[in-house]
Amino acid sequence: MNEMIFEPYAVHLDFQMDAPIEADDWRLILSELLETYASQCSKAGPCVIGHIKGFAHGNDDTFLKVSVVSPNHPADIDGNMKGGISELSLVLNVLVYGQPKETLAQHLLELVNIPGKIWTGHVAVVPAVHEHDHIKNEVEG
Repeated sequence: MNEMIFEPYAVHLDFQMDAPIEADDWRLILSELLETYASQCSKAGPCVIGHIKGFAHGNDDTFLKVSVVSPNHPADIDGNMKGGISELSLVLNVLVYGQPKETLAQHLLELVNIPGKIWTGHVAVVPAVHEHDHIKNEVEG
């Protein structure tokens, strides 16, 4: 039996826009990002998308939750974001069976380097470090 590899991937995306973006446009940006990401994963080879989900927060108490479970279904997005903000931090958790972390990371880097239709700015991609990684480094270190 041929089993698919499973390497969960987590990353932080820090958006710094040239101008404030309204809440409805942030919803569109994040939905399109995750939907396109799911599509790229699917086109890259056999895979099963468990979920691709993110939690975004602005520079106040506003947030958006976005989730995709298939390249054939629209993103689900919810939150209380209001007004225009130019900085947003997105924590993204990716569970895709069949593709290694390196491939998942490459798909994402390709996406965030393409200017958006309704925004201009910069997106920093920061790999997430898990708590057990800190423990391992301290023990080995």
